[in-house]
Amino acid sequence: MFKVGEYYEDEAKSIAGYLRDAGFKVDIKGLVQARTDITASLQGRHSELKGKIDAFERYERFLAAIKSAVEKGATQESFRDLFLTMLDQAGKKRVKSSRNFRIRLRKWMKNPEWTSSRA
Repeated sequence: MFKVGEYYEDEAKSIAGYLRDAGFKVDIKGLVQARTDITASLQGRHSELKGKIDAFERYERFLAAIKSAVEKGATQESFRDLFLTMLDQAGKKRVKSSRNFRIRLRKWMKNPEWTSSRA
């Protein structure tokens, strides 16, 4: 006996039907596949983490903006705009679409001095 391949159940049944019609003895065996996602994180006091991470000021600015937005009573709908306003103190432009939000966040991660006036 040899292995023909790995297929989804419907496709395997179809192929097995063709092989049986051709006179082959066919067994279908189930296969369980697992997928893992790995996330790295650091836990500890602010003072301990500050010594472990280079350019920690970038993350401190994020944390301060999140804290400020939450303290101002941001709802789930208004959090993004309030967070970006806190992050960009100039506040010249508010981001209205999630696409622009991701672009701004990506640019800010590359250069913390980036502001919305360059959008």
